[in-house]
Amino acid sequence: MNVDTEEIIHFLASHPPFALLSREQLAAIAARLDIVQTRRGHEILAPGGKTNVLHLIRSGAVDVHGPGGKLLLRLGEGEIFGAEALLRGGKVRNRVTAIEKTLLYLLPQQEFHRLCQEEDAFAEFIVPLGAERLRSALQRQDPPDLTLALNLGASLVRDLPIQPMVLALPNLTIREAAQWMQDRTVPALLISDGERLLGLVTDRDLTTRVVATAMDPSQPVAQVMTPDPVTIGIDDQASDAMLLMVEKNIKHLPVLDGERPAGLLTSQDLTVRQLGSTPVYLISTIARMERLEDLRAVAREVPNLLVTMTAANATALSMGKAMAFMTDAFTKRLIRMAEERLGAPPVPYVWLAGGSQGRQEQMVGGDQDNCLILDNGYDPQYHGLYFEALTRFVCDSLDLCGYDHCPGNMMASNPTWRTTLSEWQQNFTQWISQPDPKALMLVSVFFDLRPIHGEMTLADELRTYILDKARGATVFHAHMSVNALSRTPPLGFFRDFVLRQGGKYADTLDLKLTGVIPVVDLARVYALESGVEAVNTHERLAAAGQQGIITESSARDLRDALEFIAFTRCRHQARAIKASRIPNNHLPPTELSEFERRHLKDAFRVVQVMQRSLASRHHIDRM
Repeated sequence: MNVDTEEIIHFLASHPPFALLSREQLAAIAARLDIVQTRRGHEILAPGGKTNVLHLIRSGAVDVHGPGGKLLLRLGEGEIFGAEALLRGGKVRNRVTAIEKTLLYLLPQQEFHRLCQEEDAFAEFIVPLGAERLRSALQRQDPPDLTLALNLGASLVRDLPIQPMVLALPNLTIREAAQWMQDRTVPALLISDGERLLGLVTDRDLTTRVVATAMDPSQPVAQVMTPDPVTIGIDDQASDAMLLMVEKNIKHLPVLDGERPAGLLTSQDLTVRQLGSTPVYLISTIARMERLEDLRAVAREVPNLLVTMTAANATALSMGKAMAFMTDAFTKRLIRMAEERLGAPPVPYVWLAGGSQGRQEQMVGGDQDNCLILDNGYDPQYHGLYFEALTRFVCDSLDLCGYDHCPGNMMASNPTWRTTLSEWQQNFTQWISQPDPKALMLVSVFFDLRPIHGEMTLADELRTYILDKARGATVFHAHMSVNALSRTPPLGFFRDFVLRQGGKYADTLDLKLTGVIPVVDLARVYALESGVEAVNTHERLAAAGQQGIITESSARDLRDALEFIAFTRCRHQARAIKASRIPNNHLPPTELSEFERRHLKDAFRVVQVMQRSLASRHHIDRM
């Protein structure tokens, strides 16, 4: 074997999907490769053309442009392109252009198809086995029982009780606007120039911005409207409208048909229409509670929200956000109750949620993960007792409402996690520069922080600082990757489930620890590598695909896998709640239908492939 061939084998062994093959296979592939060099600006593949080779970039870089010239990917050394075209019989859809002098290895299509047919690891990297079946399964889930749907997963915004559209021009006077609202018995006016929505004015705006300030009612209503309000499309999911109103804490949501105003959706309409266990109803109830005992009574209704949404066939993504919004609502109300008892805080602070609440992926039965960032003017001698009392009241009260104390004491009531912005920055500097096992565990928790209440700029400053420190920290990325690969999907060598051995949950699948968490860990690594600010796992995966950290198809496959695993977990917990059992994450495979069993394996296989890819990229010999 000559030196050139040995060098090619070494290069192939360092880059997926070839890194997943044996040395003997790589030697055979190296003998079949063609080598070409292209100049800068050369069009390698053109839409509508044909290709009969898989392209592997040895050096240089290429841009991949989709229809309309949109830049889809920028690929560099060790990355492949043309696989999807070969799987379509060679038909090219995207334009691929060299952006610098580029050396390519070309694998003939016959060899490509042979590897896909004979080598599972290679095929799963190119087209994860089951990914298309899984996508089809998500689209073909049993239709919801519309009597239980409550306009969640089953309906569009146009199916909801939208208020008739009442439009006004921006030069209408405040007095005229008030008269219009009274005559038409509407709670708000949409301010429009005839084509576009310019703003929104509500009866509350007239009270707080006009009456309370003694403003001249002959002034144009545009001076008191809310410009560019949050909106929803008429063909968007109804569940998105509900969650948007809860998340933004708004009571009036303009509905658009394209760019044209189509009406108004109000929280009161949703509450009246959907009495019972819905986010809008429960959160509005929580906001009115004055006593801890009353909050505990409302908290007992929260598990029924999961039952209702599961019956409505809402997505696991929507359910996770809804459950997190519930925890946010309890937290905010308890913080305000504490401030009412203790007085105004002596220095600015922000309360943050971590873990599944922070990522907005919460289910039933989780424990607390939270912390406090204090302004750098904090002095423990003068301010310590106030924040000790506030955090202890909130954390203990959350525990009484069903959100258990964190077993590892990673809560704001622990002074270690209740400290100043500068001290938080020092912590992250140390964790990133010295990534020992404890540091990696802490970063995994605290990189998922989301601000809940208080001075939001403190949270923004810390996140910017963390992303700047993590960007380019290759040693830290490698350690985080090893940490992310420590939990693998429960599939054995022969593609059967690997069940828990011994103990209370023997012979079950842990849908959280070995199902959801491996995807969460992968997405966190991608976010650290790319500097993505998103905390939600679906949003991190989408951003990773858009930025080229992974391919867009891989990002889509992982999101589909996460959705199916998480929905299976939701359904398992909902069955337990309906049967008056304590919900958990441990699923006996006997509960699975053949449909669920097959597609759950598909989802686990997708995760396995992406873990192998990450291991290969960081040269981790663990998979």
